[in-house]
Parts: sequence; structure tokens; C-alpha cells
Amino acid sequence: MSGDLEFFFRVRVDGYGRVSSIFWRDSMMKEDYNIYGDVTIFDTSYRTNRHFEQEFEASMTSEVTKCSVIGNMLLYEVRIEDNNNTTEQVTYIQNDETITCTCKCFEETGLLCYHAIRILHGNLVKRIPEKYILSRWTKFAKKEVWDKVEAQNMCLHMARKFYNLILKSHTNEQARKIMEDSYTANLLAIDALLSVESTEQIEDDMEQENSEKLNNNYFRPSSLNNQRKEQKKERTL
Repeated sequence: MSGDLEFFFRVRVDGYGRVSSIFWRDSMMKEDYNIYGDVTIFDTSYRTNRHFEQEFEASMTSEVTKCSVIGNMLLYEVRIEDNNNTTEQVTYIQNDETITCTCKCFEETGLLCYHAIRILHGNLVKRIPEKYILSRWTKFAKKEVWDKVEAQNMCLHMARKFYNLILKSHTNEQARKIMEDSYTANLLAIDALLSVESTEQIEDDMEQENSEKLNNNYFRPSSLNNQRKEQKKERTL
């Protein structure tokens, strides 16, 4: 862990010098805490998979009652067989595969409950809709965090380099002038590069917008009628 600038650990010993507890965290755990704000999570993939397995097994032993149909919205009651105390109401909208349950499991944990899984299965939904697969439970969950950590490490690395240059040059007038001239030149070069990229992005956006407008006007009924009239005039002439 020598390359991780945010790595930290603390060891506590008892009165006999024996290890009683160990705490450690790396930069990834720190960023997890900053994002989610409640706990530092070491590894949750096993618990997540186990939770889904338990909910899926429960859904297979549950019974369903269709209560009503309002347009594309279906209302159900789901319970474990012969156990009315487990009854929850589930609402399912077929158009966009939106599902809600009165148990509020998804809202609280980010994982679907067996009531919702049972209704999705009953409506022949073969894959869980993407909106119910939160990024925190996927293998890509920490990509954003890693990118942020790498950016922070790069900033610290470059800051140390420039700080060392400042320390070396601050007592020599000619060295300070080299530093100032270099800073000005680099700043102008970076501003020019960012300005070109920004201009290219604006031009691309404008080109895309004009292309969409042209397509919309071309396929508009009134535009088609005008084209037909022009073609008739040309044939008449």
C-alpha cells in the first residue's frame, strides 16, 4: 500500500502488549465514505448476492392476488403462502416496467424485494429493468471513485514537483524569472488548448442541432407539400 497516499492504519494493544483491535482504510474506502456518508464498506458483493438469492427464493413460495387494473397499471397483493402477515401491495406499470411495493425495500436498501420480483416474474419480465440495478451493486461501482482518486493523486504529485522547483528557485533571481516565464508560457498554452477544444465542441453541437432541424423540416408534412408543388410547377413549365 506504499503507493496509496491516503492509506491509514491504527493498532490498539491491551495491557499485556497483545493486539486487541486493528483499524485500516485506504483511499477507496475514504471515497466510499464521502459518497455514501454512513459506513465504510470493505466488501458487500457476497451479502448482495445472498440477499437477492433469499428474496428470489421467497418469491417462488409466495402467492399473488390481482386486485385491480387501471389502464396500464396493475395492482397486486403478494404474501408468503398461508401467512397473511406478510401481505404487501405491489403496483406495476407495464409500459415502462415501473414497479413499487409498500414494503419500501428498494427505497431503503437499493435492492428489490421478493414481492416485486414475484410480480416481474409473473409478467414475463426476463431481466430486471436497468433502473432497478443501482451502480453500487455492479462491478463498475467504484470506477468513478478510482478516477477521482487517480486525479487527486496526480494533483498531489504535480504540486510536490512544482513546490520543489519553488524552493530551489526562490533565492536566485534568474531562477525565479525562469519559473515565472515558464508559468506564463504554460498557462497561455493550456488556455489556448482548452479554448480550441471548447470551440470544437460548440461547433459540433451547433452542427448536430442544425442537422436535426433540417431533418425535421424536411419530413414535416407542409414541407413535403411545398416540394410537391414545386415539382408540379417544373413539369408544367
